Amino acid sequence: MDCLFEKGLAYELLGLASVSEFWDKVPDSEPRLQSAGAVLGSKKSRKKQKIVPLWVHADGVEYGERNSLMIWSFGSALVEPAPEASFYLASFVKSVTYSGGVFSTWKTIWQVLKWSFQALWDGVHPSSDWEGVPFPPGHPLAAKAGSAIGGYKFVIWNVLGDLEMFCNHLGLPHWNKLNLCWHCDAHKKDASKYYGHNWKGHGWELYDAAEYAVALDHALFSLPGVSSWSVCFDVLHCLDCHGVASHLLGAALHQLVYQFVAGKSAAFARIGHIWKRIQELYQQEHTKYRLPNLTLNMICNPDKPRQGCSLTAKAAEVRHLAPIICLLLDEGVEDEFWLHMKGAVQALATFYSLLEGEPMFMSAEASQATLTCMETCLEHYAWLREACEGQGFIACQEKPKCHFSWHLAYLSRFQNPRYN
Repeated sequence: MDCLFEKGLAYELLGLASVSEFWDKVPDSEPRLQSAGAVLGSKKSRKKQKIVPLWVHADGVEYGERNSLMIWSFGSALVEPAPEASFYLASFVKSVTYSGGVFSTWKTIWQVLKWSFQALWDGVHPSSDWEGVPFPPGHPLAAKAGSAIGGYKFVIWNVLGDLEMFCNHLGLPHWNKLNLCWHCDAHKKDASKYYGHNWKGHGWELYDAAEYAVALDHALFSLPGVSSWSVCFDVLHCLDCHGVASHLLGAALHQLVYQFVAGKSAAFARIGHIWKRIQELYQQEHTKYRLPNLTLNMICNPDKPRQGCSLTAKAAEVRHLAPIICLLLDEGVEDEFWLHMKGAVQALATFYSLLEGEPMFMSAEASQATLTCMETCLEHYAWLREACEGQGFIACQEKPKCHFSWHLAYLSRFQNPRYN
């Protein structure tokens, strides 16, 4: 961080001109503020102290043929996500990561990172190292000890990642548990508190952020202002990648193929016809992010097409395919099944459009429309799941991500999920 100030890059890459505007727009009902209590102080105090909201992100990436690399990074929540505004924190190879006891690999790494983020919160350079040992005279950091870090303070506002990172690394409730949510009292054994047709009349009760937060042992949550309410549901993991959108669009494509033909060779021919029409619609709608191709293997196992379907594609390709699928469905039949399918996909496409067209802090009307779209999508999705089961194949599966997608949309009243 100090380097950014020294090189004159901090103002642009951290969006420092927007600090006051950010805190002006954060509503007092924001759960992260409620959970932090007096730590973050009043709006006037946050602006006066020039507190910059940060995000931290962790995810595993492929490393070799049978390994992965966990990478942590951070940046300012005041700027649009971009590679040049994302900064590396730490990484470690999974196969050589030790996860037990006081010598846990990531526990040790996070003690160092905690020391660094604590200094950012304090707004001054530390006078001792991460183990509490004072810097000796002549140490490179001793000369800076006690001096301001650019005249700003920093707080971790968004904690980003996928469910595996949240549950297995940070210690949040696992998605396989009956009580799986850290925002409400959802329970898998009670349909009204987890999943069903009536998403607008759900039975779960939201926790009060001022009174409740999940107790977490990870060092990240011992930092000022950081709690389980800082952990964000995001569009990428709830919808695009193995989520509601990929399952729904996969089911739509599956039906566009198999409702009209039978047999593998006919299905391959049918998907080719559909792909040709999608390309025509891409051109017609001037779609920016497009599938490079479309095969049966991208939506199901051609040898077992009734055993599940989901679209495998990049996130941006999934998002921009939704309105194209809407147009495709308009060209189809008008029975009850297709009306529910069109209703679900149209609601999803409108949801994406709302997020794309709104700033970080959405209007009350837009955030309510966002929630309505998600609830509508999920209600149709639930109907489709049961209808597909009745026809003897698996589609629109009931997943924890359905529940988390509702929270994603609900929380848009505090921050546009596009910025998560």
